[in-house]
Amino acid sequence: MNSKTWSFLFCAFIGFLSPIPKLGAEQTGLSPIWRHALGGAVIGIPAAQAESVVAICDGGTVEAYSRQGTHLWRFNARGRLIPYITRSPEGTSYVCRTNGLLIAINRSGRELWRINLGGPITAPVMVGWDGRIFAPTAARIACYTVSGFLLWSKPLNGSLALKPQPDKLGGLLTVKNDGEILILGPYGKASTWKLKEVPAALVPLDTAAARLLAPGASKAAADSVKATAEEAAKAAVEAASAAARAKDAAEKAAAKSAAASGDGAAEATAKRTAEAARIAALEAGEQDRAAKIAAAKLPPVFDGNELTVLVLYQNGQAESIRWYNDGDSAFAASFPSLPSAPLAAVNREETIGVSLASGKVLLFSVAEGRILWSADSRSGSSQAAAETAANTTLIYDERGIYTLTRNGATAYGSDGKQLWTIRVQGAAVPPSFSDEGILYSGGNDWVLYAYHMEETVKTRKQSLYGPSAEGSYSSGDPRPSPWAGDYNRYEPAVIKERLELISAAIGRGQVGVRERDYTAYLMEVSGSVAEAPMNQSRLHPLVHVNYRVEAARLLSYIGSRETVAFLANLCRTDPDPLVKAAAAEAIGYIGVDPDGAAFAAFTALIFPLGPSRDERIMAAVAAAIGSLCRFSGPPLSETGIRLLNSLASLGPSFAQAVARRELNSLYYE
Repeated sequence: MNSKTWSFLFCAFIGFLSPIPKLGAEQTGLSPIWRHALGGAVIGIPAAQAESVVAICDGGTVEAYSRQGTHLWRFNARGRLIPYITRSPEGTSYVCRTNGLLIAINRSGRELWRINLGGPITAPVMVGWDGRIFAPTAARIACYTVSGFLLWSKPLNGSLALKPQPDKLGGLLTVKNDGEILILGPYGKASTWKLKEVPAALVPLDTAAARLLAPGASKAAADSVKATAEEAAKAAVEAASAAARAKDAAEKAAAKSAAASGDGAAEATAKRTAEAARIAALEAGEQDRAAKIAAAKLPPVFDGNELTVLVLYQNGQAESIRWYNDGDSAFAASFPSLPSAPLAAVNREETIGVSLASGKVLLFSVAEGRILWSADSRSGSSQAAAETAANTTLIYDERGIYTLTRNGATAYGSDGKQLWTIRVQGAAVPPSFSDEGILYSGGNDWVLYAYHMEETVKTRKQSLYGPSAEGSYSSGDPRPSPWAGDYNRYEPAVIKERLELISAAIGRGQVGVRERDYTAYLMEVSGSVAEAPMNQSRLHPLVHVNYRVEAARLLSYIGSRETVAFLANLCRTDPDPLVKAAAAEAIGYIGVDPDGAAFAAFTALIFPLGPSRDERIMAAVAAAIGSLCRFSGPPLSETGIRLLNSLASLGPSFAQAVARRELNSLYYE
């Protein structure tokens, strides 16, 4: 044999002994549509949003790819990251360093802002309906505007047993380690309910499911109110009996003291007994009043619009908790048990999808009160039963039910038919599944894989520049404010005092439950001339421009996508250039324009373009457009860049300089 033949046989022998390399996934005929080597192992569930995916690597970097596999950007956090990443509908990514620095990254990979939370997050950041974010740490849950300004924070006084999740009303709900359900509304109002033990899962119910359970919940509430009244009546009877006995004892002691005149011990006993009788009589009176109040209390009648949460326990038992009267009170009602402990559950309309610790997936009908179907999860066969709730994700939408674990994923139709399954090897976290039907998986092999699993695309309502919000806090125009009816509301000293009050609350990060009141008042002051230019009188005097400017400025710190329309109208219609400029700056701080209201107002201000335009307004508009482009990215930035190019060429000299600066920041930073 020649040397080439020996070399070939030697390489073949070595290849035979070497283990076959494991691919990222196993399924007959399935290959990733693309794969890319990363700078480290993927340590958190990839976040798929805005037709792209971002992933955190253990080296402190964030990598972004388009759904076609094009590398979009890499962000270096310059420090180790917590393995959680969240993306907003606009494509903003939120990550947190281990030292507690929360960082917002725009969809182009540029840092928007960073804030110190005082400690690392303990669960993924949640995004509210208007873009506000909820950040949980070991000590508190804090709410920030989309621009990173603190609105409120709530101390936890204990660690969380389950990660926070949306509550269907724009807030969040979670469970503490002592078994207490904690619900925080978008403005920080807290509602609680103490459970008998820490549950396996919480499922906030849609209105359809809540309405089906409403009759049973109303009956449970009526039974609870009746039982409370009976207990109060029983306590009142016992207290009255005790008071009668105490009174009898006091009378006997007094008689004995009178018979033994001069006996100090008998007199002291009589005094103590009389005092005990007096206290017992007071207690009997309190119990009697409590019994009457309980007897007069009417039980609530639920209609399904209340916040309703399904509680699933480790032993498969379940109950529903329903809050009423704005979360001040709650009632529990029974619910059918599950076959085994749940790992994850999701409600859609009147059905509930559940992934069980036994490895099964089922669909439960609230209307029929039974399991419609049950199937084995084959994403890892027997390994599926070994997964924990922390490593299980369940998605349930119009496309079907998807169970995702570290071992793979399985999809089912609404009829229980298995659509597809895939096994993933070497993943440290479950994969993510995008609205476009792409499964993204990464793990310890430093490679991110993308698998095109199905052609069905999840539908979502769109606004002009991105996805529509899932709901509304109705903060776009919450007027009238609590001070709208005050006789002296237009006095300069009164306006100054209230603006200072609001400014101080914003500075302390304690806006909280007064957010709607403050927003309404700031709109009344800033829009007092633009919305009622002909109504100036002694009863409605002209609000000084300085106060209108300050009110618009303060709106930038608590405003959101819902207040952009008001600010855009203010920018367009207020007669004073300073107010117009302040409104434009506020829009820039907020950073989003989903419906194009701001760009429409800016276009009306800019054109016809010429150097005679007020450069204060044009400069503020240029800065606002640059801010919107940095925050929101395309397609909004495409329109914004065209407007900036116009200002940079034909606007007033100072506005031209600002426009060029913004263009440079978009292209070269």
